[in-house]
Amino acid sequence: MKKNTASLLHNTSFLCVVFAVVLIMAGILFVTQSGSFTVREVRPEGLQLIDEGDILVLLGAVQGENLFLLDTNALAHKIELHPLVDKAWFERRLPHTLILKVVERTPVALILTGEQLIEVDSLGTVLRCFDMWPDTPCPVLTGIQIQSAVGPGQVIEHEALSKALGCLADVPPELKIRINEIHVEAVGAVNLYLDTRAEVRLGIRDSYAGKLRLLAELIKDEAVQSARHVDLTSDRHTVMPW
Repeated sequence: MKKNTASLLHNTSFLCVVFAVVLIMAGILFVTQSGSFTVREVRPEGLQLIDEGDILVLLGAVQGENLFLLDTNALAHKIELHPLVDKAWFERRLPHTLILKVVERTPVALILTGEQLIEVDSLGTVLRCFDMWPDTPCPVLTGIQIQSAVGPGQVIEHEALSKALGCLADVPPELKIRINEIHVEAVGAVNLYLDTRAEVRLGIRDSYAGKLRLLAELIKDEAVQSARHVDLTSDRHTVMPW
């Protein structure tokens, strides 16, 4: 009697496992083969600088493909080939939508070189090139001589550029909007030009954070706002009204 009971329980368990496997396989076939989960819409999110059409061209034809069979990692890699894209990933939204999440690179400066303006991010990556002055609220970097042609997506490796970008990274937020130009002299000294037309001499340093914090405080003074030159090269600052 016990043997028959044990055998019955074993057979029942086996049938339950087989039934579960059949259900799982049927579910997989339904999800992957049914037209109920084909991509009908691709929705990019996070685009400000990039034209949506450019992104969709990079993505290629995915409408009509199964939402679960798409290699979203490979697709994200294609999107990240765009010079203005920092990161990209996808989310599936049932039943028919593929959401493309994009984090764009942030323009921080324009390099004035010859007849062209080159837009770069904080790492020196070229984002865009302009023949005319763009409507971009970024300071201009001057004194940087780029010998060869550069294009979007290329990282510019240049000592003067690294110094200018390092200085810019140390600027307090409230001061950043006041800087029109950062000039790197041949000897490596850095000068700032403010929206008041004042020239601020920072000199040669490994870090400008302390000097820039001081400048952020000094610029609140009316005498500094009307000055033509502010010398911060030494431990004692000098304000020259002429």
